[in-house]
Amino acid sequence: MRLAVLAASLFALAVVVAGCGRGGGESALNAPRGVSLSPDGVTMLVVDAGTGKDDGKVVSFPVPAAGKTGDFKPVGTKVVFKDLPSQKMKDEGYATVAGPSAAAMAPDGVVCVVIGEGGESQPGELRCTDGLKVDLTAVERDRNPDKGPVVSDPFGIAADADGGWFVSDLRANSVLFIDRAGEVTVVAVFKDIEGLPSNGQPAGVYAIQGQRGSPVVGVALYGGALAGFSPALQQPPVVQQMDGRAIALQDDGAETLALLWSDSSGAPGTGSVFNMTLGLTVAQKLNRPSGFVKLPDGRLLISYERTGKLEIVGKPR
Repeated sequence: MRLAVLAASLFALAVVVAGCGRGGGESALNAPRGVSLSPDGVTMLVVDAGTGKDDGKVVSFPVPAAGKTGDFKPVGTKVVFKDLPSQKMKDEGYATVAGPSAAAMAPDGVVCVVIGEGGESQPGELRCTDGLKVDLTAVERDRNPDKGPVVSDPFGIAADADGGWFVSDLRANSVLFIDRAGEVTVVAVFKDIEGLPSNGQPAGVYAIQGQRGSPVVGVALYGGALAGFSPALQQPPVVQQMDGRAIALQDDGAETLALLWSDSSGAPGTGSVFNMTLGLTVAQKLNRPSGFVKLPDGRLLISYERTGKLEIVGKPR
């Protein structure tokens, strides 16, 4: 099974690269956001929001060699998506550009990316290497699950082990499930959570297989909390408030980690990674981090949109 997954992963990336081209210029990072690991644990994906000139992209590269820490420059980089929508934002809050935010790889090697800050001029959308495209602004316009202003900002994405994608829509206050045919189901709505500013605003999202094979979905709420739920149970999410903005969340089946900003504006030096399983901070004094992933050996790869850098922190375990 592991060999089959690995073969599918490499085959899918080879096809995509052949269609998109490659080269140092295309693969250089400008504003890295979401970082993720392939199901087989050998390939990294980094989403680059671009410079605001429709130059967003997703790149892949091998997992960093063991032992390295500090600033990291990927080698063997390949372009998975290029020329993704990227526009300068008038109000530079969390980010400087509207564009792609996160990507994930399914067990069969298909990669999907979400493109956020959707409006009439730039729809929030999902794009996949198998040709699937879904206009998520249209979904928000038709359904408006939180009954608020009609605006879409798909921010996080996780692959379901059985096919399909969980997508967190920051501005629509909802989590969606999108199957391989492009059908969209609203699986959770986060609004008016008591004690939280900015409603729930789901940012990062993960999905793992729970008991009886049904997925368990975890969500980082930008308003300052973490939430977990099982779509199959159709019960309200369990919410745990955190000290700071929650930007991203990851669970590898052994540990749950959250990327936090202790200052609501994301001031320099106020970012951290908190290990929910152990109950302790495992990385701190990070300067406005935009994404992270736990590497197979336990180190953390952190992305920084404002500086265009990647950094490895922590020690192998």
